[in-house]
Parts: sequence; C-alpha cells; structure tokens
Amino acid sequence: MKKHNIKEWMIAARAWSFPASAMPVIVSMAYIYWAYMDNAHATADSITGNTGGFTLWPGAAALVLIIILHAAGNAWSDWFDFRKGVDTKDTYGATSLTGGIFTPKEIMAMAVVLICMSAAGGIALAVWAGMPLFWIGIGGIVCLLIYPLLKYHAAGDMAIFLAFGILPAFGTEYVTTRSLNPDILWPIIPVSLITVAILHANNTRDTGSDTGSNIRTIPIAFGPKTARCIYYAEIIFPFLWVAACSAAGLLPLWALITIAAAIPAAKAIRTMSGSRTAGLSHIRNLDAMTARIQTVFSLLLAASLVSAGLFQNCWTI
Repeated sequence: MKKHNIKEWMIAARAWSFPASAMPVIVSMAYIYWAYMDNAHATADSITGNTGGFTLWPGAAALVLIIILHAAGNAWSDWFDFRKGVDTKDTYGATSLTGGIFTPKEIMAMAVVLICMSAAGGIALAVWAGMPLFWIGIGGIVCLLIYPLLKYHAAGDMAIFLAFGILPAFGTEYVTTRSLNPDILWPIIPVSLITVAILHANNTRDTGSDTGSNIRTIPIAFGPKTARCIYYAEIIFPFLWVAACSAAGLLPLWALITIAAAIPAAKAIRTMSGSRTAGLSHIRNLDAMTARIQTVFSLLLAASLVSAGLFQNCWTI
C-alpha cells in the first residue's frame, strides 16, 4: 500500500463538497440563536455559553461529526460506483479510484474508519445530550449506508435530503437546546433543496455513463426535460420559500438578503438550460456551481439570522 499525501486524501474525501453538509448545521445554529433571542433570559455571552437553554459548543461538535460522516459517505459511494462500473475513466470528476490514486481496498477502509469515527463521536454526544440524538444519528448512518442502493433506483435524492439536511438540523437543535421543534424546518428546507440540487446536477451530467451501468437515477427515470425542470425548481423554490417565510414572520425580514444568491443561481439555471442544445458536457461543472450557490445562500441566511438576533437583543437591552 503506497503512502498518500494530504491532497490525495482530500480528493478521495471530495473536500470541495463539505459545505453541502456543513451549511445545514450552521444555518440551524443561526436560527436557534435568533429564536432564543426572544427568551427573556438571553444574555450577552450567548455566543460562547448558554443562552436561555441554547449551548453552542455541542453544535460545533455536531458540525465536525457531520463533515466526517460526509467524507465517509463520499468514500462509501465511490467504492460502490466503481465496483458497479458507474464510475469509469471517462466519468467526470471521479478520480480517486478510476485514476488509480487509491485502490478499492483503501477507499473502503477509509469509509469504514470514518463511519466508526463519526459513530463514536455521535454516541459520546448522545450520552451527554440524550437518546433522541442517538436515533437521529442512526438515521443518518442508515441513509449513508443504503444511499448507493437508493441512488441506483432513483431515490438517492431523498436520502441526501434527509441525511444532509433534515436530520442534521434536528440533531443540531436537540444537541444545543435539548428539545425538538419542527420550526427548525423553516430555514432548513430551502438549504436542503439546494443540497439535493448538487446531486441532481451531478446525476444529470452523468446520465450517459449511468445509463450504460444499468442504474436508474432521477434524470434517467424521467428524461432530460423533466430533469432540467426539477433542477430549476430546486434552485428557484428556496428563494420563494424564504420570501414567504419572511413575510409570514417565520423568518426575520433580514433573511431577504439571500436574494443576493440569485446572481449565481441565475447563472446556474442558464447553464442547465444550455444543455438542451450544447449537450451534457455543457454542465460538467454544474455540481460545483450549485455547491457554491448553496454556500452563498446558506451563509447569507445564517448571517441574516444572527444579525436579526443581535439587533433584537440590543433593542431589548
């Protein structure tokens, strides 16, 4: 077994994709901070300590664990894709195995080690926080393990929506507040949809090679026209969602600054639209473009929530 440098390990982990799992946790913590500024016991040291039941450090721990689990999921998925022939030398962006940088045994070992690390950290955090967090963590790991099978049968998008959106949000909420409230879905649903759009862009681009591997992703199952429409919806709907929630008071009006992310979003939509005539090679970088949209959208949303919380706290004082 040859030695690998850090850059090669980052390629295997697909580090560029980590914001996809990190952003739901960051947005969740920002939302909880804003929500808890309504608490009469909120204090100025809320960022570092406990504010009306909101404790920050477990959220930071959850952020590290979800990134580790994400890296594990990438390695796990790559191993199955390579074994099934989904990823070949002609598959865009898949190089850790198809390029001969790593052996299948190394990638599987990497996946197992990272899964064990995230599971051990999750158990430790659940012992501190309570059993609900344990079951949320189990759900995330199960989604990761069955993701390849779901992906091959046009259901991988739902697994990603849950594992890297809804479940991390509820996990973050529970570990920081020791409670579960469905209101956390207001900021998380739009972020999760853009996360799914990253996968959808990838699957749409790889339609040709995936068809030859006898698997059924959503673009294969529903065709290119429907695949484009789904992508448009996954990018546009989050902006409409945030606007509606802000108007209804479910999110602060500050959240409307996410409209700035419409600039890269419009570019991505034009890129997907261009694939009608230019072919699938036209969207070879669309997954990375979509990941940047998710990062910008999420950071703006998180910043708006924290700003609203700080302003609310100062106004109360």
